Amino acid sequence: MINFNVGIQGYTFLQELNQALQEIGIQRRVRLIFGSPKAQELYRELKRKYLFVYPEIPICAFIAKEQVEHLFSEDWHFSYFLTARVDFVVCEPDGKPKFAVEYQGGYHESAEQRKKDRFKKLVLNEVGLPLIEISSRDIQNLDEFF
Repeated sequence: MINFNVGIQGYTFLQELNQALQEIGIQRRVRLIFGSPKAQELYRELKRKYLFVYPEIPICAFIAKEQVEHLFSEDWHFSYFLTARVDFVVCEPDGKPKFAVEYQGGYHESAEQRKKDRFKKLVLNEVGLPLIEISSRDIQNLDEFF
């Protein structure tokens, strides 16, 4: 995969090796949007039912701070509002959010994450946006939810 006595330094990589090394570099710099295969499966199911499904959307992208800032009673609330995401937002054709979906994998079991999830749910409820929580066993029966 290496040609010796070619190029300035006395060797060059063959094109295939060079491409493979670039792909490895890209893989190290980016990560998958979906946190798990189950979340990816949920996305596919949502896309079968709804045309406008967007993954990993920050809640501050579709909720104005002014609508919910009265809920910021603890120090961490504002910064969490700016960084919190919902797993999926299902929208109307004009881009208006219709409802949000959270995949409740193992990540949501810690006490700290449950506290954040309660606040996220409170914020979404305040603006009248339904939040549908789906577990791994629920993925098989999504017709019950949508």
